[in-house]
Amino acid sequence: MKQRHPQARQKMSRIIDEIGAALFACGATEVSLRLKKEPEGLRLLVQSDYTAEHRPKLERLSKLLQPEIRDPALAETFWELAGADLAHDTSELALVGQILDGAHVAIEDAGVSMDLFVAR
Repeated sequence: MKQRHPQARQKMSRIIDEIGAALFACGATEVSLRLKKEPEGLRLLVQSDYTAEHRPKLERLSKLLQPEIRDPALAETFWELAGADLAHDTSELALVGQILDGAHVAIEDAGVSMDLFVAR
């Protein structure tokens, strides 16, 4: 019987929801999401535009998605609280940054691209 990885799918579902909301809050008018199933996990490729006045928000988002230290215990605690009403949007994005196993964010004048990975 093939083993399934529902937690990776649940995490990716949450990531998709939070990233979409965050990008639209940064003035995006078009967000493209491409989800790939790989042997090691799930990869989300994101392309989006944004408005210039929201660039500082986008830079903050980039830092939250690419924390210097990923703490597995912290990620598990955050994940357990994921259904709870957390204080504000940055809490949700900090959760996303902790549950990701890999992230690369590139901000350019014309848009932003992200490569986000969750291991199985």
